[in-house]
Amino acid sequence: MIECKEILWDSIKHYQKPAEKDGILFSSNSDYYGFYIDGEFFGFGAVLYKGQDATSKSDWIFPEYRRKGLYLKVYPMKKQMAFDRGIRYLHGHCTEMSIGAHVQMGADVIKVYKNGITKIRYENLS
Repeated sequence: MIECKEILWDSIKHYQKPAEKDGILFSSNSDYYGFYIDGEFFGFGAVLYKGQDATSKSDWIFPEYRRKGLYLKVYPMKKQMAFDRGIRYLHGHCTEMSIGAHVQMGADVIKVYKNGITKIRYENLS
């Protein structure tokens, strides 16, 4: 069973350096979410809430769990948790590693930057 749960920064801070090597950015004012499969921690992500909008950020899947389709299953849970808090739009900036997954999950591409980063947006239609 795959789960997404709110977690404290302290539970992921020791993953910060390896995640930063993959281009992941962190912020102390974000809410963090842990990703689990059958109770096993396999990654995390964050959401920075600002009124009706929020920014999805810091998603990182541990290397040994990549390319198994887990992100496609857990990210919609994280997105729904954000929408359940009443936001209208969930924005994000994706690396080349994750843009394909977000397009597959229905994200709108807003802008492609020269450095390979792509800005995306999901809209809460409910």
